[in-house]
Amino acid sequence: MANTKYMDNKKMSTINEDMVRELLDYDKETGILTWKVIRGSTIRPGDKAQTPQMSFMGVRFPTTHIIWLWMTGVWPKGQIDHINRQKSDNRFSNLRDIPQSTNLVHHYMRNESECIKELSSGQYAVNIDCGGQMLVVGIYRTYPVAAKVYDACLYLRETLQAQLDNK
Repeated sequence: MANTKYMDNKKMSTINEDMVRELLDYDKETGILTWKVIRGSTIRPGDKAQTPQMSFMGVRFPTTHIIWLWMTGVWPKGQIDHINRQKSDNRFSNLRDIPQSTNLVHHYMRNESECIKELSSGQYAVNIDCGGQMLVVGIYRTYPVAAKVYDACLYLRETLQAQLDNK
């Protein structure tokens, strides 16, 4: 695959929802893609297509982008983020199209246990750093809700900081 390009915009415009649906089935409840056709000597109809990247027309794409195209009919504008932070969970309800800058924050957050912490009760505490002071925002039943609250807090903090910087 040395000649395979990654995310070629020209090729992206030629690969559409119909083409993807002709080659693949997708179960939005389980997040599993399966092949409908024979590809090469190893892929048969019904085989799972669960690799992080897939090739179409000599171009590699993240599997989550293919799922997004399959479900919405359009390529994502940004990056596909896993709401629950589990990269293997490709259920459509767990995917969202977000700007790269937001996804970088999530990548950083995955490594910072003080931002969202699972409690012994199974709930999730959301904490945010405000000028070196850790503030407890709240406690939430599910990780996706806690992640949305955390995202909103980051957005507010960044917006307020930008306003202060412009004064």
